[in-house]
Amino acid sequence: MSRSGQHATLLGSLALRGAGRWRVKHRWTGDRWLRTLSREFAALPRNSRKGYRRAWAHLRSEGYVVNRKKVQRIWREEGLRVPRKARRKRGGTSTSPITDTCAPNVIWAIDFQFDSLRDGT
Repeated sequence: MSRSGQHATLLGSLALRGAGRWRVKHRWTGDRWLRTLSREFAALPRNSRKGYRRAWAHLRSEGYVVNRKKVQRIWREEGLRVPRKARRKRGGTSTSPITDTCAPNVIWAIDFQFDSLRDGT
C-alpha cells in the first residue's frame, strides 16, 4: 500500500471514531498549554477562591489572547472548581441543652410573635 493510501485509511478510521479530518490533517494539538496554565493558576493558594473568570483575566493580563468561554469549558472539563462556602448557621436554634425543672414555676418562657391592646393598637 502506498503512503497516500495509508494516510487515507488513517483519515477514514479516525472519521469513523468521531475525530474530524481537520484535526488529523493539521495535527491539532488541543489546548494543552491552556489546561496546564489553568491547573497551575488554580493550584496556587492565593487563587483558591478565584474561578475561571479571574483566571481568564489573569491570562489576558499576561498577554494571552483567549476566549472566556474556552477558559470556562476547560475549567469544567478539568474539574477545577471554587469550593463552596460553608453555609452560615442560622439563629433561632439554641445550642444549650434543655433544662429539666425540679419544681413548678421554675422556668418561664414567652412565646408569641405579636400582641395588641384592647383598643386594637
